[in-house]
Amino acid sequence: MKRTLNLTLLIILFVNYLSNAQQIVKIDTVKTKFSYKTKSNEYPQEYAYSIGFNFIQYLQIPGILSTQNDSYYTPYFSGVILKLTDNQISYRLQGSYFKKDLSFENNCPDCEIANGKVEDYTVKVGFEKNITYTRLRPYYGADIGYRDNEFKGISSDGKSPGTTLYDAQAKKNCLVITPFIGLRLNIIDHLSITAEAAMDIMYAYEKQDKIYYDTPRTHTQVKYKKMEYLFRPLSMLTLQYNFGTRY
Repeated sequence: MKRTLNLTLLIILFVNYLSNAQQIVKIDTVKTKFSYKTKSNEYPQEYAYSIGFNFIQYLQIPGILSTQNDSYYTPYFSGVILKLTDNQISYRLQGSYFKKDLSFENNCPDCEIANGKVEDYTVKVGFEKNITYTRLRPYYGADIGYRDNEFKGISSDGKSPGTTLYDAQAKKNCLVITPFIGLRLNIIDHLSITAEAAMDIMYAYEKQDKIYYDTPRTHTQVKYKKMEYLFRPLSMLTLQYNFGTRY
């Protein structure tokens, strides 16, 4: 009788032990799943600072000499941007520079052919505001800054290309305001790609110098003040590194 009672007690204790062990496993499993979900909800993180490099643009440049700003160009590796994020708004500082060889018809078709180099650099400050806080983020904003655009070259007779007419230099100093819209894709932690479209609204002061290939080497100079509107279908395509965790 005692042996039967002892055996019964041992069985009850063993079953109770197994029941407690199963409860512990279930609790640990729930905790593990809960921790995983919490971690995934933290992505994407918000960072205080960003630095980015502009790999490609597709844009209009200011009109040169007597031409209109109706030609599009594609500068590569032409700029850098810095950002400071505070709550919903990012404040930004950016600079860009490119140099390009150009050949174009000046004044009218077959009148003159101009050949030379254009140099262009811009410095701007501004802001951008996110519309959503998902992995793919649309945003909008505006920049204001200074732009310097200079062309140096020669102009030849359009009907007799070997005949040089004059040396040309055209320089513009511009106040520029640039509204823009953009998309930002967070690729992985700390890295994102942004693409922007924009329009430059410019007030330009321009000075054109011409030195003719006549006997006295006549020098003429004209000055202009005018507005220009330049479209930038791809204002920038940047790879950005984000750092300094905010939350």
